[in-house]
Amino acid sequence: MHEFSLWETRLAGLIFEGGESHDFYLAGLDLGANAFGFLDNFAWSSLALGEGEELHFFDGSLDTAGAALYLGWLYPLDLDDVFSDFNIYYDSTLPGNSWLAENRYQLNGIGWLIPTGAIRPPGDIPEPTTLLFFGSGLLGFFIVKKRIRAIRG
Repeated sequence: MHEFSLWETRLAGLIFEGGESHDFYLAGLDLGANAFGFLDNFAWSSLALGEGEELHFFDGSLDTAGAALYLGWLYPLDLDDVFSDFNIYYDSTLPGNSWLAENRYQLNGIGWLIPTGAIRPPGDIPEPTTLLFFGSGLLGFFIVKKRIRAIRG
């Protein structure tokens, strides 16, 4: 059983304050800038860092390489205080992230802060067969409507 099946971190926030330097070991995998990185992958709803404090990210996964952090809301902070060799992805559609202007930022290290689109749960993504069924129903409706108009003259 994977660790992520035991936790639901998407509903929790990370707050680092009350010290000068903080270390955080990442358990999520780098799945790129898409919604799948936020699902069962140790994504967090928000990140806040106290003023003048540093945050260092490390790979905390023992069995896989290529860690990443997926965040909903990133509270305004000095990006020079974030040290990471791993990518951090944020939801660029949230109003609280407007200060980032949907841009990519190089972090201290080789990691990047990267915008993603809207985070949607899997139930919100329509399946192709559902779209095909709905589309064919609409097409049939318009064909019947056109024939009725032609008969009525």
